[in-house]
Parts: sequence; C-alpha cells; structure tokens
Amino acid sequence: MIKMKGLKLVLILAITSVVSFAGCKKKDTGPITNALKITAANGTVVKNPNQEVYENGAHVQLTATANANYTFSSWGGDAAGTANPLTITMDANKNIVANFTVKVDTYSLMVTATNGTVAKKQDLAVYNSGTSVQLSAIPNSGYTFTSWSGDATGNANPLTISVNANKNIVANFAAIPHNLDVRSKGAKGDGVTDDTAALQAAVDQIGGTNDTVFVSNGTYMIHPSVHLNLKSNMTLKMANGAVLKAIPVSSDGYAVVNLSNIQNVTIIGGKVEGERGGHTGAAVAGDGHGHGFTILGTDNIMVKDLTVKNCWGDGIYVGKGTVMTKNVTIDNVISDNNRRQGMSVVMVDGMVVKNSVFKNTNGTDPQAGIDLEPNLGNTVNNVKILNCQVIDNAHAGIVLWVSSGFTNTYVTNVTIDGCTVDRNMQSAGIVAVTRSPTNITNNKVRNNAHYGLVIESSNGAITGNTITDNGRWGIELRAVAHGNNVTGNTVLRNVSGQIVDRTSGNNTIVPNTTN
Repeated sequence: MIKMKGLKLVLILAITSVVSFAGCKKKDTGPITNALKITAANGTVVKNPNQEVYENGAHVQLTATANANYTFSSWGGDAAGTANPLTITMDANKNIVANFTVKVDTYSLMVTATNGTVAKKQDLAVYNSGTSVQLSAIPNSGYTFTSWSGDATGNANPLTISVNANKNIVANFAAIPHNLDVRSKGAKGDGVTDDTAALQAAVDQIGGTNDTVFVSNGTYMIHPSVHLNLKSNMTLKMANGAVLKAIPVSSDGYAVVNLSNIQNVTIIGGKVEGERGGHTGAAVAGDGHGHGFTILGTDNIMVKDLTVKNCWGDGIYVGKGTVMTKNVTIDNVISDNNRRQGMSVVMVDGMVVKNSVFKNTNGTDPQAGIDLEPNLGNTVNNVKILNCQVIDNAHAGIVLWVSSGFTNTYVTNVTIDGCTVDRNMQSAGIVAVTRSPTNITNNKVRNNAHYGLVIESSNGAITGNTITDNGRWGIELRAVAHGNNVTGNTVLRNVSGQIVDRTSGNNTIVPNTTN
C-alpha cells in the first residue's frame, strides 16, 4: 500500500509539471514590420512596392518626380544624397523627405578662337540663366587680339558677359605685322643702283602674309619696263623720305609700281616718281602710257599718303585686268606734273578718291586732273570724288566721258562732292558727258579758262555749288541733258553768263543765285 501511494505521488507531480510548463509558453505575434512615411512638397514620390508598412529588411525603390518649373535636388530625413531613383532598406520605421527646388534655365556658351585661346572664368558645360562669365582672350605668339564677334561686340579684354541665352562668341586675332626692310635684300637706295630686283625679292617674300615691305629713306631706282610687281595680302610702306624713281627708258608703256589681278594691298607713304624729265624715246602723238601706278583687275586696294609725279603718262591708271577692278581707295595722294593725266579710270566698280590733289597735268592730251573715261565695252561705276583739289591742269579738271558711238560703255553713279576745281586751262572745270546720272554737289568751281560745268548727263543733282569767275558759262546744259535738278547753286561773274540750258527742257534750274 505504501508503494502505490508513492507511485500516485510521482504521477501527480509529473502531470503538474506538464500543466505548469504549458501554461508559461509565449504567444506567437507574426513577423516584424516597419512604417515608411514620405514627404514631398513641389513634387511626388512613387514607392515600389507601394505599401503602408514593410517587413523588416524589405527593399523599397523611391522615384522622385518634380512638379512643373521645379527640379529634384536631394533626399532628406532618414535618407540622403541625390540618387534618383533611390533604393532603401526598411530596417526601422522611416520618415523620408524628397526636396525639390525651383528650376533655373540653363544655357550653353561656345567660344571660338583661331590664332589664340579664350579663358573662361567660370568654365562650365552649361550655365544658369544670368550667370556672369569673364572671357579673357589670349593671342598666340605673333598675333594680337582685335575684337569680339558673334554674340559679343567690342574689343574689351577681359570681357564680362551675362549668359541669358545660348551664346556663340568669336575671339578675333590678327597677325602682328612684320616689317621687312628692302635693304635686307640688298637694296641701296643711293639714286644710282638699279634696286628693282632687291625690292621685288622683298615683295615676293612678304606677299600673301599680310605683312609689310618697308622702304626706308633713300632713292630707289626702279626699271619701269620690269615694274615693281606687288602681291596679294601685303602692305608696301615707304618712309617720308623714300622715293621709288623710274630709270629713264625709251618705252612708252610702263609702270613704276604694278598691281595686277591681286587683292588686299595697301600702299602708304613716300613718293613714286616717273622719268618724264629723262625719257629717252621721242614724243609722238597718242603716246603717254608710262604710269606711276597701274591698278588692273584688283580688289580692295588702298593708296594713301603719298606723292606720284613726273610720269611720262598718268600718275595713276585704274583699268581692266582679267577681272573687274573693285574697291579702290585713293586717300591723301598728290598727283603732280604728270604728262598725260593726273589719274585715268577706265574700268572699276567701287572707288573712293578723297582728300587728294591732282595738279599741273600737262604735255599730251587729255591733260586732265581726273578722267573717268572707259574704253569700248568697259564700265566705270560707283565712284565718289570727295574733298579733292583739282587745280592748274592744262585741260579740264574732272572729266566723265563716254565716247560717241561706244556701245555697252558706261560711266554710272558718280558723285563729286566738296571739291575745289580751280584754274584748269581748257574745256571746263567739270565735264560730264555720260548718259547716266551724275551728282555734282557742294564744290567750288572757279577761275577755269572756259566753262565751270558742262553737263551732258541726265537725272543728276547739280546742287550747292559755288561757280564763279570762269571764262565762259558758269553752267551749260547741252542738248542731250534732261531731268537734272540744278538748284541751290551760287553762279556769279562768269564771262558768257551764269546758267544756260540748251536742251528741250525737263531740267529744273531754279532757284539759284545768279546775280
């Protein structure tokens, strides 16, 4: 009996232990989850997957999209950086902020520079609108900065610009001129030695470089039948005391300096002298083709600040090459004591003659100061003669002439303004025998042996001139002239009378001051 009681006690204790253990077991609550809160002003954020809560350790991709006129800038709160989209790990509850900023327009800035470089201060791929950028132009060796072009102007260096649009800016550089003295090529300048070959060697070296052949003081003898033949893209600069003097020859046709079928040449300073005083050929009727300068078939030529004198023919001859001669400027030139013409213009399109003196032409006809007279089939077009003195020539002062019977031959669009035409000894101060309009304005035409003005052109303006003390009529309009406006002139003390209109009419000739 005692043994049974012991067995019962053991069973009771065992059952009690099982019941006690079962009563202490922890309740199952499921997996851990974390909440994700997104704040996005001025934009939206898409969650992938899109849930309110996520299991611990889950990965979520966040993609920020800006509203109009804004741009995503960064993440804040429980995230950082600018990656978009951004993947996060949900290992805790998270509050994430998507930051957006107002969008700023951006623009590009392209700078082009040849023969130099440009430093940009700030140097960025694109610029926010209104950004100030400083540009500094740096020339290569042998060049100098000249200007900005494209979307900038002027020559300030450095230049500060505001990038408020896409901009293309060009920095322009020019070669620093190099002077090659002709004496380095063996020229003597002693008034005796034939320096033709030495000067030509200098020209041949410099031609095409935009550099300068320099002729220092001295008298350099040039064989005029050989010429000094200039090249394109160069300057011939002569010192004030430099003379290119023709060696006497018997030939009637020559030039001391020849410009033929070339472009972009400047001749400046010094003197060019012909050989009329020592010419070895006999003078015959119709000769006179030994010139100081011949300008033939050229483009963009400047002759400036020099004297051309004592030529057997013309001081300057502008005519036909293989192409039309264009864009010639004669500025502050003295043409003196040349035998045939001060200057002949036979073919050109675009010429300005200004601030120059044409005087003392004498020896063989036409003997005019300036003669615009095309050969058969040629055209002289777009010529301005401004502020010149045309004085003491043996024949007319300024002539515009198309020979009778010449077809397809024209002198057109000529202006003579602000000139003094004085003491020319035959014909007239100014003669315009051309079918096209001629504008003769604001000139002083006086003391010429015959007429002041002879007009056989049409539809031109003869206004503002002072025409006095000429040997015949002050203004004579001849039979073919019509449609001219002859007004506002002061015409006084001319021997035959002041104004005569020999046409059938159609010219306006009032009001003028005639007494």
